[in-house]
Order: sequence, then structure tokens, then C-alpha cells
Amino acid sequence: GTKAGPQSSALQLEAARVQAELLGQPEVALGSVGRALSADPASVDAADYYARLLQRLGRIEELGAALGALAERIADPAAKAGAYRRQAEVYEWQLRRPREALLIVERRLGAGAAASGATATGGRGGLAPAGRLASLLVQERLFHLLGRGADVAQLQARRLGIPQGRSVEDAAHGLTGARIDLALRLPDGEQA
Repeated sequence: GTKAGPQSSALQLEAARVQAELLGQPEVALGSVGRALSADPASVDAADYYARLLQRLGRIEELGAALGALAERIADPAAKAGAYRRQAEVYEWQLRRPREALLIVERRLGAGAAASGATATGGRGGLAPAGRLASLLVQERLFHLLGRGADVAQLQARRLGIPQGRSVEDAAHGLTGARIDLALRLPDGEQA
């Protein structure tokens, strides 16, 4: 292939930035970003800017889908997980659709596992331990929201390595310890 696609995409993306930032026309900029994505469908920069414009315009429904499309384009497991995290937050907090947020968190965990060659249930995955724990904690919160107590208990026990048959209280106690341990390892002010 030639560089015409990526070059054209870069020019369209620059036009979009001028339209949105200098001319104050974010709606017009969306069209330019769309052309950038048509010229280079794999462009992470264009997909990211598209999501930013949608957020700026308050087009939350479209933002949720755009963040998923962005995540699919990203090769780096940590950056991919970050995009899925943002997407899950949009679905959970802004769109108030916890079931879809839960599916996104599960996709995030699966993407991390696939990146490392591990299975979604067996290995730790490509996410850093703090990112994996954060995903699991979000998954736990969503299970609570959806009234899936048995899934919460199973998740806690599996995550903490508690053998089947031990009490849920053991799992909850271990989870508190894991949260404290995570808080002590993160730099000041950073949240998982």
C-alpha cells in the first residue's frame, strides 16, 4: 500500500483540530475526522479525537460506541484496557446501563488475557496487576448493581484464591486486604 491513506488521514485530522479548536466548530470537525477514519481506518489518533469531540458535544450514546471502536484499534494492552475502562464508565455512570458496562469490563479482562496468551479465567492476562484488580473491582460493583450476589461471591473467592467451600466472609476479608495493598502501592492521588 501507499502512504496516501495515512497522509490523507493526517491532513483531515489536522483540519478537524483547526475546525474544532480554532474555529469553534466541533460539529464540522466530526465530518473531517470521519474522512480521516475513512482514509485510514486503523488510525488510533483519529479514533481518539473522534471520541473526544463526541464527549465535548455531549453525544454520550455515540461516545460509548466510539470508545469501543478506539479500544479495538489500540495494540498496547494497557492503552486498550484504558479505552475499555473509559467506555465502561460511560455506560455505567452516564448512560446508566450497568449490564453493558459489565460486558465491557469482561471484554477488557479478556483482552488483557488474550494479549498475554492466557485464558480469561486462568491467567493474569496482559493487564498490570493494578489494572486487573481495578477491572475486577468494577466487575464486582456491577454484579452488586445487577443483584448478582452469587457471582460476587464466586468472583471474590476466585480472585483471592480461596478454595471452593470456604465462606464468603473469608473472601470479603481478603478483598479488603487486597484493596489496602493496592492503595499502598499506587502513587499518591492515583486511583486504580
